[in-house]
Amino acid sequence: MKRIFGDVAKLFVWGFEGMSVSSRLKALLRAHPIAGVVLFKRNIATLEGMRALNRDLKKIGGRRFLIAIDEEGGRVSRLPAVALKFPPAAFWGKLFEREKDLRLVTRMGRLLGRELKSVGVNLDFAPVLDVNSNPQNPIIGDRAFSGDPKTAALVALAFERGLRREGILTCGKHFPGHGDTTTDSHRTLPKVRRVRVGLERVEILPFRKAAAARIPMLMTAHVVYPALDPKLPATLSPRILQGLLRKEMGYRGVVISDDLQMKAISRKYAPDEAAVLALEAGCDLLLVCEGFEKMGTRVMEKTAREVSKSPLLRRRLTESLARVVHLKVGS
Repeated sequence: MKRIFGDVAKLFVWGFEGMSVSSRLKALLRAHPIAGVVLFKRNIATLEGMRALNRDLKKIGGRRFLIAIDEEGGRVSRLPAVALKFPPAAFWGKLFEREKDLRLVTRMGRLLGRELKSVGVNLDFAPVLDVNSNPQNPIIGDRAFSGDPKTAALVALAFERGLRREGILTCGKHFPGHGDTTTDSHRTLPKVRRVRVGLERVEILPFRKAAAARIPMLMTAHVVYPALDPKLPATLSPRILQGLLRKEMGYRGVVISDDLQMKAISRKYAPDEAAVLALEAGCDLLLVCEGFEKMGTRVMEKTAREVSKSPLLRRRLTESLARVVHLKVGS
């Protein structure tokens, strides 16, 4: 059980409180070898403070420790005000449509990558691969590179190449597409009601392109797609993550859940229940954006207990660990 707990911990990416490594956080990180952490504005005041925080985190977690951030540009930015500010993804899509040149997009990806690397971040939850396919969508909008799926894929992957060339791990999101929703998965469980053919032509197309380009990581959507699975959101659906993504699309990279505390999931499942279901469905990394100090040990222990009782979950654990180990983590 102790070994299983240690292995299960390696699948979690946690959020935490504070702008420095507290004694409580240090003790937890040393006791529990988690995969990494995700940073929010609550963790960041200045660039120098961010560098110091990340240096301390890596001293404890080691070279392969993931330090993640949502830095897309536009309204989704966690870096402090003095950092370079990038326009939203839609700006780059419109620029490409006008100029038909992806080189500037890739250069901007590299510029963002250099900035993230300079403050010790090695994983960016970007690019958004969703298509801006529904003007009433409250959460995607200009975070998408385009309303045209081919343009969205082309420009998003040009930006992603720039990030990766600077040694930043990238993570396309939110598989298999959050663009055609009218509700926000932070607050409720959305549905995308397109038929399968429509999903393939619009929502899924950029993810197929990203899988073919060997993007190292994809993040799941807390969205129900009745044409793919009438009951479960993608994050918890073996049909979508193992059937569609792994078998049909041949994706071999790491799959990370979106935050398991978002209300689309947490209204029905406790964090440990959601973690078990996400792992069983095909997630390799489990993202919980708050509460490491308060509930991390308890959630991971409960998850490990369920894994120890299930041959299927133990097999999934082994598969996920193998994928995570092969991530090329920058310094």
